[in-house]
Amino acid sequence: MVKPVFLIAARRLLRVFSSQRETVPGAQDAAQQAVPFPGPFRQRTSALAHAVSDLPNQAVQPTLPNLLSGEDRRRETEAIRFPFDGICCSKRLFLKAAWTLRRQGIILISEVLRGDQLERFQGQINLLLDAITNHETSGLEDIAYLNLPDQRVLKGYNSFVDADRAVINHRIKRADGRSGSDAGMIDIFHPERLSDEIEELVATSLQEPIIRRLVMTSCLTPLHVKCRNLYINRGVQDTRSFHCDGRSLKYKSFLFLTEVNNLTDGPYCYVKRSHRDRSSWKESRRFNLENEIGLYEYSQLGGCDALPMFAKAGDMVISSQRGAHRGLPQQPDAERAVLVNMYQR
Repeated sequence: MVKPVFLIAARRLLRVFSSQRETVPGAQDAAQQAVPFPGPFRQRTSALAHAVSDLPNQAVQPTLPNLLSGEDRRRETEAIRFPFDGICCSKRLFLKAAWTLRRQGIILISEVLRGDQLERFQGQINLLLDAITNHETSGLEDIAYLNLPDQRVLKGYNSFVDADRAVINHRIKRADGRSGSDAGMIDIFHPERLSDEIEELVATSLQEPIIRRLVMTSCLTPLHVKCRNLYINRGVQDTRSFHCDGRSLKYKSFLFLTEVNNLTDGPYCYVKRSHRDRSSWKESRRFNLENEIGLYEYSQLGGCDALPMFAKAGDMVISSQRGAHRGLPQQPDAERAVLVNMYQR
């Protein structure tokens, strides 16, 4: 049952947000970048290290959560599933979805994208992949920055977000050999700037007005769209372990453009309620400081359950990025395409 206090606050917030205009991302990114795990820890401060050095910690190695499967996975998924038409038409269902996102940290919204839109989007992705492969003659370099494996034009997350055109970034293995590089992934920043047709598809597919209202109602905080991305994963195996995207208030929506129905597809995984669980975060932070691991890695998740998010093409997952999450490694022949939106203050 949705609690009355939350309902009153949410309804008040809905009235305020309904009069606001959507803003376009462009401000400088304030989110802190995470350091991949494992690897040198570059964000330690002596004060923080001293503060936790006297606290007992029995852990001697990272501990991973249990991956839910079978009936357990289906039951946990159904508990957070909401039909898109339902949250559009029913205020009660809309508020229930917002409340679930607030408590669980993640929800799944089914059938956000219609079949004809999905088919058009998949066609545009195929054309885009052909243009990337033949970039020397396709003219793609005239409308986008190409960060190819052997030719890096831009460097650093902030430069990608603040770029004045689309950025097509090929993830590559790290020079120092650290894991979690997502090598083989094509990460496209600002895909809406690639063409008029893709811009129209992105605008209609992400459903920003209602999704933004839903996220803001959940957290009772004004948020704006920071950046849009298109992830294209093909046989990506060197994925980052469980982590959070900093401790600031941040949500992402993941619109699946291909079906993910097996662990070999590399599904998005999330530890429910971890965005509110300070104890597991403190345990991980203490362990990370003692072992020189990146600050935002969730290294102590023993005894927790992680939910692999299987989804049909056209479904959308929304999650709080404070929570523990990761993408599982794919099989070499697996493919996954996801349109991503980031909401933050």
